[in-house]
Amino acid sequence: MANELVVMGEDTNVSLWRNPETVLTEAKQAAQALIKVVNMKPKKVVFNGETYLEFEDWQTVSKFYGCTTKIISTNLVEFDGVRGFEATAVVLDRHQNEIGRVDSMCLSDEANWGDVPVYEWKDELDEKGQKIWIERNGKRVPKAKKVEVSRAPKPLFQLRSMAQTRAQVKALRSIFSWVVVMAGYQPTPAEELTGNEFPEDEQEQKKPVPMPTEKKAEPEKKTEKFEASGIITARGNGKDNALWLTLKEQILAVPADKVGLHPFGVGDTLTFTAIEKQGKERSFWVLQEVTGYTVAPVGDVLPPLPDGPAPKKVPDAMDKAIAEGKFDEPIGTLEETRTNRVGEKRQIRLWTLMTTNAKKTGLTREIVHKILDAMEPPVKHLADLDMSFYTKFEDLMTGMEDWRPLVD
Repeated sequence: MANELVVMGEDTNVSLWRNPETVLTEAKQAAQALIKVVNMKPKKVVFNGETYLEFEDWQTVSKFYGCTTKIISTNLVEFDGVRGFEATAVVLDRHQNEIGRVDSMCLSDEANWGDVPVYEWKDELDEKGQKIWIERNGKRVPKAKKVEVSRAPKPLFQLRSMAQTRAQVKALRSIFSWVVVMAGYQPTPAEELTGNEFPEDEQEQKKPVPMPTEKKAEPEKKTEKFEASGIITARGNGKDNALWLTLKEQILAVPADKVGLHPFGVGDTLTFTAIEKQGKERSFWVLQEVTGYTVAPVGDVLPPLPDGPAPKKVPDAMDKAIAEGKFDEPIGTLEETRTNRVGEKRQIRLWTLMTTNAKKTGLTREIVHKILDAMEPPVKHLADLDMSFYTKFEDLMTGMEDWRPLVD
């Protein structure tokens, strides 16, 4: 069995004790979960194009394996006038057994942990040496500015806290760095970066800083297949019979070989896997596989949409339906009545509104056609509806106006 205990060769301290494929499969699962967690962070530590994990990220990895850290000791140390703290941390497994131990320090001779400026607010004076008065919150107060007056050592509690953090994160690194590297991240904890690891010409743009409020993040692109879902809000024809779908504000490309698998109608709910690509102006998703599909709430409420570019004489979806003999309307009369008509985009918007608000309004395809038939003169399809009626139909589809008196 793949998950059984495996011992190869002699029973020594360096013998295999688990199937390597099983170990790697588990690590890959942990790495993928870590990527999802890190991608949700609004700010990441990105330096020279590489992402460095912070203490809480390393803790996340340890939780996957049931491990945690513990501070054993923290001691004040001094070396030739340089003060700081040394901390010892251990990693404990799920049975509280110690599986790793590390010492780490934070000292006042570090660039980010030495003397810091001390500021005071001082009144600003005019040319005559008089205070400058301003209005603030309805009160007249002297204008002041923040001025550096001296430098002082950083508070010891901050050095102590950082020493403990470094010890814990280094202890976790000693156990889980191989999983972090598998996820595509650098094995050096972000808390250990000083800004001097890279050439000077790169430091100004990508210098890491230990204070969370000053970290700068770069957007990460999805280069692997991922899962997503959403409601289709618009669709259009692409090249070579492909489709462009809009799910909220995200663009999804449907390759031609997948177009016929589902209706891909406006209002339908789509669950799928995709990859992300970068276009000329913005990124977009490319459909890989449909894993779930739910048609819009009210049956077949959407008009059929053309496969590929629309014919010149059948410029919108309802015209195509008529061309296929579904509404018994001669195509020859359509172009004569096209002036000041709703058109394809507004027609699809009306159907989308009807689908979205179907439960509230009770409208169906059949009822809409009854309303169109009751008009003077009768209208066979929304695409041939006069623009003067567009606002009225929009109110009907959203429930702002009751449709029942129109068909009674």
